[in-house]
Amino acid sequence: AWLEALYWGQNADELLRDWWLGAFDRAADIAALIDPVSNTPLDELPHGARCCFITTHMGPLAASIVYLQRCGRPYRGFGYAGPDPVVEGEPPMRIAARGNSALRELMAEIRKGTIIGFSAESPEKHQPLVLDFLGRRITIATFVPRLIWPLRTRSIWCHALWRDGRATMQMKWLPDPAEGEPIDDWCRRWVTAYLARVEQVMRGNPENLNLGHGIWRNVD
Repeated sequence: AWLEALYWGQNADELLRDWWLGAFDRAADIAALIDPVSNTPLDELPHGARCCFITTHMGPLAASIVYLQRCGRPYRGFGYAGPDPVVEGEPPMRIAARGNSALRELMAEIRKGTIIGFSAESPEKHQPLVLDFLGRRITIATFVPRLIWPLRTRSIWCHALWRDGRATMQMKWLPDPAEGEPIDDWCRRWVTAYLARVEQVMRGNPENLNLGHGIWRNVD
């Protein structure tokens, strides 16, 4: 039964990604699977405030993206690979992480109040944080907290999870930098809080695990 739920979740995630990428007119069908939520950090966030929305590659990722694309605020993602749907008259959803021009574009979008989505759990060689996590030695990129620190950007854990065949949005505030906090101390504190959320997903229902993506590349 556990394996059946695991395979169902992986197949459902791939189906929703196919709808989102290859048949963008099915975005409404994805949105119809998402249970509405209220009284979230997004509701508390002033319009135009700088904020990063942080998730993982687990759960129905396309549901998270569609939710943010329809949240009534400008939204773009930041990532290293993969296609995006082409929507006429709009810029690509993802800012492709390629060189300094991408970083300048990313910072410009943050400064003007565009909310930015990151999946932050993959391994990274550039300025990683090495630490023990669930019995494994892992490396976690510190790109997101190092971006937050100088811009004083808020960050929100924003994750879709399957629950009884529906996608439920989970949103919680992540830490803010303290005044005068050294950047290395800040990065460790932020990553620790982020991994506490990741751990809850990994210890949760098998339909949300999506083995092989993101964090699973970090623990083999």
